[in-house]
Amino acid sequence: MALGAAFQRLAALHEADIVRQRVRFDAQVEGYDALQHSPIDRIVTFRRSAELVWTARAEPMARFATDLGLLRWWWYGSLSIAKSRLDTIVAEGQRHAVDELTKDSVQTETLEETDALCALGAYLAGAEAYVRIPQGDDWTYFALWDAARNQGSVAAPPPGGSVPAPAVRLMQSLPPAASPEPPAPASPSTSAPSSSPPAAPPAGPDLSREHVSAVASEAMRVVHAALPQGFRQALVTVVVDAQAGKARLFAHLAAVDAAGDLHSLDPSQRLFESVVALVTEQHRRAGASSPKIVLRLRSTERGASIELV
Repeated sequence: MALGAAFQRLAALHEADIVRQRVRFDAQVEGYDALQHSPIDRIVTFRRSAELVWTARAEPMARFATDLGLLRWWWYGSLSIAKSRLDTIVAEGQRHAVDELTKDSVQTETLEETDALCALGAYLAGAEAYVRIPQGDDWTYFALWDAARNQGSVAAPPPGGSVPAPAVRLMQSLPPAASPEPPAPASPSTSAPSSSPPAAPPAGPDLSREHVSAVASEAMRVVHAALPQGFRQALVTVVVDAQAGKARLFAHLAAVDAAGDLHSLDPSQRLFESVVALVTEQHRRAGASSPKIVLRLRSTERGASIELV
């Protein structure tokens, strides 16, 4: 089954950009001879002998069943309505009436047509590239983003110490939105001074590196105290509920221990105050707050990596 006319028109519209995307990717990983994929961490690593060439966040995009000639998008058979950074693919498919981007499965028949479909999908999702990895006789396609772009790290706190007392309250009202400050002239990004603790990069121009780092450091302290045997991941979730000109902030902390069990932890007063400071600063800069901010910590040898989801 050939890909439809609507797909062909949309692919032709973006053909030059897709070619440029591929050229940049080929240059990025030039000469690599090994590809490693960690499904748990959703990381793909390109290596040249012992040299690390590129590490990318890998979002499962589609699976191609070779024997059936059938591509199944990431949401095939799912009842979940959780948002995904790949949702733009479906949105653009709806906007341009491209059935291949809106149906959960597509009869592509050949690997070449599947590549063409996933190349367009990765471009529409804003990914930096895509890669296909064999799984038995089938292929799984992943959209790739630079792993370092939305990540940072935080050092582990000193060993020992008791679990911090929980915050007195986990909800706080926010002040009315102020007019955002005019943007400063564009200039190269600057990193935190070397005397400050490792900082997490912001998810966007309205989040402060300093405030994100403060939230991550205190969350790390709470998790280490509560789970002294170690942890795999932790998640700080901040929800801002805005109604009728008023806004309330809620904070939650969860972590997966070394055995794989999930724990709901009580945020400390300092953690909650750090979250309030982060959201208040975003509120001051942009005149509004993101309805949801999610900060993920992944355990590393020296502490934790930080990712703004």
